[in-house]
Amino acid sequence: MALSSETSGLSNILEADAKHISKMARETFEKEGPLLVVASGRDTISVASSIKRLAPENVFVVQEQIPWFLRRWITPCESPGKNVVLTVGALHQADSAALRSAASAWHDELAPVPKPLLVVNVGGPTKNCLYGADLANHLAARLQNVLWSCGTVRISFSRRTPEKVSDILVREFTSNPKVFIWDGKGSNPHMGHLAWADAFVITADSVSMLSEACTTGKPVYVVGAERCTWKFSDFQKSLQDRGAVRPFTGKEDVSISLFWPKKKKKMRTGDSTTVNVPQSSAVPKGKATLVTVAKQKGGWKRGVAIFDFILRLGAIVAALAAASTMGTSDETLPFFTQFFQFQASYDDLPTFQFFVIAMGIVGGYLVLSLPFSIVSIVRPHAIGPRLLLLILDTVALTLNTSAAAAAAAIVYLAHNGNSNTNWLAICQQFGDFCQKVSGAVVASFVSVVVFMFLILLSALAIRKL
Repeated sequence: MALSSETSGLSNILEADAKHISKMARETFEKEGPLLVVASGRDTISVASSIKRLAPENVFVVQEQIPWFLRRWITPCESPGKNVVLTVGALHQADSAALRSAASAWHDELAPVPKPLLVVNVGGPTKNCLYGADLANHLAARLQNVLWSCGTVRISFSRRTPEKVSDILVREFTSNPKVFIWDGKGSNPHMGHLAWADAFVITADSVSMLSEACTTGKPVYVVGAERCTWKFSDFQKSLQDRGAVRPFTGKEDVSISLFWPKKKKKMRTGDSTTVNVPQSSAVPKGKATLVTVAKQKGGWKRGVAIFDFILRLGAIVAALAAASTMGTSDETLPFFTQFFQFQASYDDLPTFQFFVIAMGIVGGYLVLSLPFSIVSIVRPHAIGPRLLLLILDTVALTLNTSAAAAAAAIVYLAHNGNSNTNWLAICQQFGDFCQKVSGAVVASFVSVVVFMFLILLSALAIRKL
């Protein structure tokens, strides 16, 4: 595959130009073979798909990461084909070959240390996984409780680690002969730790470090998982359900955890499995966990989705009742003159005509939204249908409110009139007509209130997903 920027001309491509890249792939195909195109994230999907469409026989496209707002909607529970790889964790380079190489490179430094070796990786807080000095204090206390069962403890911080967090751990363990704290100078020992560690303690914010540690097949303990929200919470739950990680409580015996039993579960096609990882004699042999996406329980989210469906049925009744009631409002007085017959009908006023059309559209939309509400019941963790309903419900609420408010103003004049403009209160004569249009307006405002609840429910479900 053509990977050289000097021979393929990639250095001349300042932006992702699909036509330029596909043309270059066709021109270099005979000499260098297919061009490897690696795209990551939602912003690259359109470019990568365009390159594949323009040069289908000349490129090999790898697309990483499904957009977060479609992830739960379109990701199947089982791989649809050999060309699709479903993973729970992040992609990384810590495979068996990399671990063998790291074991050799770090042999002189890590092989002689007393065992078992417990590696502690501390990341940094994120907006969906918040923590601070309180978590550092808890971590320090729990590490003190398990030190007796460890031969060596090595602590590493990331670039995101707040100084107040690292200072607490440094102050607590800097004088302990069992504990080594990497100060960020010299070679990064991360790969060596992955190869030589007997167990890991990792903060919940770092998806990458957890994914790498789980690949080694060694015991992995997590700190702060209960503080995570949104997809970070789902990630932690997925790892725990598969037996890949456990919460770090400070009651562990690290020497016994070397024989950590795997959690038993009923296997099915596409579910988690294990693969033997060949390793050098310097590293204890183990198994690496291969994790894939599994169906999650609905919990309270399914209850919210069911309530959403029921509210939509009520809104359909209210919207269609408002439209039909207004559309059939017509009254003719029993007396007339030689030249005039006194009659009132909704189509005499453009505002009422707009009301009928608008409420008909709103009712039709609500009917069409029912399948998406059902999808949210079946797949309560799916964020795509929720996001779509939230946007469309907001548009429908705007239309519904404008129609209801305009009609309410006319109904008010019909009941009370306006002496300044000499508008008479016609409801004194057309009582039945006014009663029907008033009922239609009330029904439309009921629909408005239901829409508000629907939008709040969708926003709540998306916020907690």
